[in-house]
Amino acid sequence: MNQLGVTGPSPGQRRSARAAERRRRARSRRGWISVLVGLGVLVAAAGLAWFTLRPLVAALTEANDYPGPGTGQVSVTVAQGASGTAIGQTLKDAGVIKSVKAFIEASNADSRATGIRPGVYVMKREMTAAGALELLVDPANLVVKRFTVTEGQRLTEILDVVAEGTGIPRADLEAAVKHPADIGLPEQAGGLVEGWLFPATYAVSPDLSAAEVLAQMVRRTVKELTDLDVASAEWNQTIIEASLVEAERGQNEEDAAKIARVLVNRVAANRPLQLDTTVNYALGRRKVAVTEKETKIDSPYNTYLHPGLPVGAICSPGGVAIQAVLHPAEGPWMYFVAVNPDTGQTKFATTEQEFFALQAELNKWLAANPDR
Repeated sequence: MNQLGVTGPSPGQRRSARAAERRRRARSRRGWISVLVGLGVLVAAAGLAWFTLRPLVAALTEANDYPGPGTGQVSVTVAQGASGTAIGQTLKDAGVIKSVKAFIEASNADSRATGIRPGVYVMKREMTAAGALELLVDPANLVVKRFTVTEGQRLTEILDVVAEGTGIPRADLEAAVKHPADIGLPEQAGGLVEGWLFPATYAVSPDLSAAEVLAQMVRRTVKELTDLDVASAEWNQTIIEASLVEAERGQNEEDAAKIARVLVNRVAANRPLQLDTTVNYALGRRKVAVTEKETKIDSPYNTYLHPGLPVGAICSPGGVAIQAVLHPAEGPWMYFVAVNPDTGQTKFATTEQEFFALQAELNKWLAANPDR
């Protein structure tokens, strides 16, 4: 009986199989390599994209406001007429807020933002936009310098007051006075600043220049005259006459209107005013009386020699004196004498004999007060 035999692949077949296996493995390796290369490319592309887009993503996702409440101190100046965007940029540049956008959003949500005043504010760094806005809308937070000019002060005295109150060098103030146009002095004043710096209490921003501070005072005088309906052509005469009343009046406001009437009556009678205050102004001093020799000094402010009003004001008049000039009291008086300069008591006379009697009262006071 024949036995069946089992035969394996021939050597050639085995070689072919091994070659096929090698080719399959090679293809498999190439496939994996391709996959790995592809993955590498994708990873590299993703990394590049992230590196490129990261700032944009950060900008979109990062908070545009500081958490607050802030630290330290920084002075910020809000310019006159600055818009909300401009204010926001100023705050951002100073490190107060993180973004202009946050400030605009806070401003749009608060109607008080339209009332922010120009000036200097002391703020913190890295405040919330809402916190910064809350500080700006309160005028009490404005940093200001204060000074008070009193009625009857002269220009030289006023410059001292302004310099002391603001810290502005007096030399800067003197330089500003020499350029009347820069401080808004009306042409009617003829370049003479005396009398045009209105007596009042002022609160000014510490970043203002000498000219800007003085201009504010001149504007106050112009406003006073305008509010009283004084014609612009009469501004200068009003200021000059009011300065005389201011320099002569005592503590009783009613005296101002009576003194104004004396000036009107004497001018109408073509008689010189004969005011000691104008002579003392010409001499650059303050005294109660003058000597006969001093009444003859050559000065356009000497109302003993020159009829009518002097060429300019001799001090800064206040509202009482200006009102007195506009509405002088009714009366025949031709003279007035401050019989007691300590109390400011002033008496009025119509005749020369009455005047001599009042002068005798003053002379008695002068004898008791020789240094005055």
